[in-house]
Amino acid sequence: MMEEALGQSDVSKDHYEESFDVYGFCHSQHDSLQGDDDMLRIKVRKNEQDALRVLHEMDAQHRLQWEVLWSQHVGTRHLPRTTHLKQLIRKGIPRQYRPEMWKWIIKDTLKESYQPGMYAELMKKHVDQTSIALNQIELDLYRTLPTHKHYKADGEWINKLRRVLVAFSWYDTSIGYCQGLNRLAAIALLFLDEEHAFWCLVTIIHHHLPRDYYDRSLLGSQADQRVLKDILKERAPALTQHLSNCDIDFSLITFNWFHTIFVDTMPSDTMIRIWDTFLYEGSKVLFRYAVAIFLYNQDKLLAEGNSIAIFNQLRSMCKEATDVRRLTEISFNEITGFRWMQSAEKEITITNKSRVKLKHWTSYEQQ
Repeated sequence: MMEEALGQSDVSKDHYEESFDVYGFCHSQHDSLQGDDDMLRIKVRKNEQDALRVLHEMDAQHRLQWEVLWSQHVGTRHLPRTTHLKQLIRKGIPRQYRPEMWKWIIKDTLKESYQPGMYAELMKKHVDQTSIALNQIELDLYRTLPTHKHYKADGEWINKLRRVLVAFSWYDTSIGYCQGLNRLAAIALLFLDEEHAFWCLVTIIHHHLPRDYYDRSLLGSQADQRVLKDILKERAPALTQHLSNCDIDFSLITFNWFHTIFVDTMPSDTMIRIWDTFLYEGSKVLFRYAVAIFLYNQDKLLAEGNSIAIFNQLRSMCKEATDVRRLTEISFNEITGFRWMQSAEKEITITNKSRVKLKHWTSYEQQ
């Protein structure tokens, strides 16, 4: 049975099990748009079913490759970074291997800066102190993953999330806490214990993204939107011109894609697959998938001349992104290396007083 092979709930089970997917997200998580909600829900559900059928066709061979890899390297203790491993991760990490793979990726990425036990030490050291970020953390806790069964109400999962965010605020006092970090930590906790979820935050913020991505200025996040516009202009000039002619600023949509690493914007399976690759390969993955989403929807966007309709399409196209295999194919096989990023250091003006140098983007690999 396809449902059994993929770990899906049997349709004969009770409503509670039917209402949540294998990651704990409510199946109605795509219903946040106003207007044609019912039609979008039906369309997304059909797309999910079609995508599951395609996934089932490739599932057996892919899982066998992971089983061989796992048996050869005894639970990733001596797992080397290879092209083969990268290709396997791009196709998705099987659920039973994801927790250990994420742990290995985090440790391998941080290397010497990873210090087992630091999380507990931070909590013990500051046990009688109140983090300056605590008030903002408390405001955001109950707005975190509202469609996930573990974060719907006060309980142990909220407590775990609070501890991870407070620990990070002590670890990096220059950032403390920024809106968006709650979603990142919440996703990490779905697959990792508290200590490794904490180090997952460190990996994302200190290694994969610029330092000013989550500070008060958000300059790094804004700069990446300029970079995305440059890439899309090169890869889809007609679409970029069309959006410009219709006075559409798509960064109003895509800023959140990058800032939360697609959390709360995509179907859960697609989002988790992006996280697999992002954790392993870094921030270039965000650009590749973002451009792929635009290319996947290019014909529909070009065919629409009404600005409001275009903007609504931009808002919904991530929610309809259920064909993760096709998006991955576009992202890594049809989008070749970002050649313009081989040029000299690029400087972008964000405000009259702030200029951001993008030297770190010139090191993208060409594959």
